[in-house]
Amino acid sequence: MQTEPTLPRGYDRKRRVRTAPVAIASASAVATGGSVASAPAFTPASRIATVAIWLRADTGIGVANGAPVTSWADTLSPSGLTLTTKAGIPLFVAADAHLGGQPSVAWAVGSYMNEGAGPTLSQPTTIYTVVYYLALAAANFFDGVSARQIVAITSGHYDLYAGTHLAGGVAATNAALMMIGSFAATSNLYVNSSSVVNATGSAGAAGLTGVQLNGTTGAVGTTAEVIVCTGTDSLAVRGQMAGYFATRYGQAWT
Repeated sequence: MQTEPTLPRGYDRKRRVRTAPVAIASASAVATGGSVASAPAFTPASRIATVAIWLRADTGIGVANGAPVTSWADTLSPSGLTLTTKAGIPLFVAADAHLGGQPSVAWAVGSYMNEGAGPTLSQPTTIYTVVYYLALAAANFFDGVSARQIVAITSGHYDLYAGTHLAGGVAATNAALMMIGSFAATSNLYVNSSSVVNATGSAGAAGLTGVQLNGTTGAVGTTAEVIVCTGTDSLAVRGQMAGYFATRYGQAWT
């Protein structure tokens, strides 16, 4: 017995005509197994070739909430950097309410971590830090051991350093902060913005080594992320980075 052929969905079996439109999968839907994949959100991983250091508190620490942090490894860039605790007891915060519920490292007065043989900083360079600044205790969130690479907040001012200081304004306490330092022939500091200049300075210096988080007296607050990039990031790239930080840490940074 002859069987009726199977007809495509949307056809009238008697009239042999299509009665309803059928959606056609796009090429991207086919390539992704039947659903259209949306473009991935920007992350610094998409520009990893320019990332010299990338410390983020959800990686490279490996302790439970509230436990002492004895080391912090850069597992996201090729730097091979591992900071170790030299004094005090920084604590791991699994969900920092001040930074969008993301992990961070909490500093008390006198707690700090460093690595004296960190990557050598060349120029030009662009530096990003994300911190929650509770109170000043005379030192910094990020400072080099001997030849300083970076300082975030010193003497009550916003401050980034890479052979020259970019210092300006009065650092707001009890505040989540994104700081960007663009070190080139003319260096610029941006605070909570990728476009509004907070301070300017001269060119940075090459050959700086040593990375230190917090200091012997130390700022009180938390550090969630530090990224050092080679080259001078354009406004468009700084905007992408700011968008990444704003989304990750639940802030209105632009």
